[in-house]
Amino acid sequence: MSKRKYEDNFITEFKLPPHPLEVIKKMEETRKAGNYIVSEELFSLGEDVFDGSFYTTCVLLKELKGTGAGDTTGSHSHDFDEVLIFTGTKTDDPRDLGGEVEFWIEDEQYIITKGCLVFIPKGTWHCPIIFRKINHPFYFITTGNGNMYSMNLGEKPHR
Repeated sequence: MSKRKYEDNFITEFKLPPHPLEVIKKMEETRKAGNYIVSEELFSLGEDVFDGSFYTTCVLLKELKGTGAGDTTGSHSHDFDEVLIFTGTKTDDPRDLGGEVEFWIEDEQYIITKGCLVFIPKGTWHCPIIFRKINHPFYFITTGNGNMYSMNLGEKPHR
């Protein structure tokens, strides 16, 4: 059977976006301390997966281990707009996130307990993201109009 024209457009695997070395080290330290999230990385998309695509990841967060798990990337910005999606899995109440997430945009703290989309304009500093509770599994999806995931780390510029 010959290959179909759009066969490669169906992404069924997760390819971890590249992270800076300092982020990888922080992730390892957090896991060794016993604070981490049991999760399943489902799908990812970027230039390295499909030529010409924008970046997207989809992770199912299942369980919190230890005292809490945070986003090990710390505060950062991107050279593209980004959308973060938090969505629950309860069929009888799909807007219930199923957990509690602390999220920072610039110097503002937000507590997320309901499913939502968060728009992060290009150049806006955001994170940390701290997963405080996981009562039942929920999805964390990120997407941006850049063709590869990349971040600007370091100090937030003074305004």
